[in-house]
Amino acid sequence: MVAALGDSCTFGFINAGAETGYFVAEPYPQRLNRIITRRHGAGKVEVLNLGVCGYNSYHGIMLLRTKGRQLQADLYTVQYVWNDLMLSARTPPHAFQEPATPLARGVEDVLLMTKLYPFARRLGMQLRSLSQRDANFNVPATWTPNVPVQEYRHNLRRIVEVAHRYGAQVWFLTSSNAFITNKYKGQYDEFAKTAGLQLGVLGISGIASFEQLVTIQAAYNEATRSTAAELGVTLIDMAATYQTHGSEDLFRSVDAIHPNQRGHTLEAEVLYSYLVHSGVIGRRPM
Repeated sequence: MVAALGDSCTFGFINAGAETGYFVAEPYPQRLNRIITRRHGAGKVEVLNLGVCGYNSYHGIMLLRTKGRQLQADLYTVQYVWNDLMLSARTPPHAFQEPATPLARGVEDVLLMTKLYPFARRLGMQLRSLSQRDANFNVPATWTPNVPVQEYRHNLRRIVEVAHRYGAQVWFLTSSNAFITNKYKGQYDEFAKTAGLQLGVLGISGIASFEQLVTIQAAYNEATRSTAAELGVTLIDMAATYQTHGSEDLFRSVDAIHPNQRGHTLEAEVLYSYLVHSGVIGRRPM
């Protein structure tokens, strides 16, 4: 089994240019599953979409430490960034941090096996969030993330550590953005005219422009690359892939973050080629 950890870009959300969005017909995990079934037959490799809108790398760790115990996946693909580099309004301080020591994490692992502890943790966070709902939220003057870059690196290491404990491989994926493509390259101000609502959402984190967003995202992508090299895990550089396919229509003019269906199809094909090359599945029958 291949399990795809990620955020809304994995789940398949896309901004519709209004307060609500919609979902692509076939996010890349489902598309990958269909490609494998069509080319190799049903049951060869199952691909499970574990993407959750709003999740960051900390949530990925917690998902592994809870559901991962029973999942028995052979391979996890990991693609986070956006909810790490952005700021969630009214989130309690230090909400996205594990216990600091291995001993404390071990105790928490035992507690996570119970039903009461996870319920109490969720309830506590929800109550703290509700208590702050009516308070004035001060937009930071400078960029402030949920998960700073160094903590993001730490979380990637922890994801690998936990997955390896379960006997699973891990592949890291970098993330893309609309400005990698030829159509929108350098068109930050023009893009803001059609995607102003998204820019407003980014402003909660102290991100003043799409140009600044691209610079910040590049730092997280570089952290993904360097951590993959440090740990010796496979890196699938989707950002570089999008650059080589820059002439294709992979994003909508109202959303610089979430790929459209063509983008998801591209990512599925790239993942398929890696699965074949790595021997996870056999080469396509002639």
